[in-house]
Amino acid sequence: MLRASDGILDILPIATFICDAQGTILQYNALAVEIWGRVPRPGQMHQEFTAAARYFDIDGTPLRRSELAEVLATGKPARDVERMDGARVIVSLNIDPLRNAKGELVGAVNCFIDITERKRTAAALEHSRLHALEQEQRLAATYEHAAIGISEIAPDGSFLRVNEAICAITGYSREHLLANRLFAHTHADDADVDREAFRKQIDLDPLRVAILTIRPVGTFCHRDRPIDTGLRKSRPAGCARAASGWPRRTSPSS
Repeated sequence: MLRASDGILDILPIATFICDAQGTILQYNALAVEIWGRVPRPGQMHQEFTAAARYFDIDGTPLRRSELAEVLATGKPARDVERMDGARVIVSLNIDPLRNAKGELVGAVNCFIDITERKRTAAALEHSRLHALEQEQRLAATYEHAAIGISEIAPDGSFLRVNEAICAITGYSREHLLANRLFAHTHADDADVDREAFRKQIDLDPLRVAILTIRPVGTFCHRDRPIDTGLRKSRPAGCARAASGWPRRTSPSS
């Protein structure tokens, strides 16, 4: 009779069973029983033992028969196949046909492992990744199209990111602001206040200040700035500012 050496299956780290060419289960180990959830009767055929089971491809497509039956019918091995057994488990299996010295098919050995939790974890991680990506895209859209001006600033005062509203408020292009620092166009009367506000901002001290900025055409723009450090608490390399303002048609000399 086709059999493995006594005890050999039980030392394997994977669920394993051996059957003959007709599908009769000859040997199995404890890990196979753990996944099956029951013990086959002596001499029971695999087809009968799994008669109540339904098989699906990993994409959910119903299968006409088990992978073992396919191997016994074709004599071809099955490698790294993932299958769903009803709603219970997802298994990764490898099945090899067994042949005698004449090359005749005499049975098969099936090694399989329950990967249900692995698949659930992978699906949960993918869901979290897609959710985070969606949130990031929403934030980016909100940031760019917000009615108030928003800027992100590095500890040295250089602009990291600005939206269209802050460009419209200050009168400077995005490229110009990103190539300069926060205090480059601050009115002299507000320079000390702005630097002190920025220092407190880096120290994660939320506050609100009103700063006078010199526009490129020589007019002034008041910027009322709520400072939100919460956006950057996990990234102490910088801070974020929001600004709204209105121009005063006054020349710098007035």
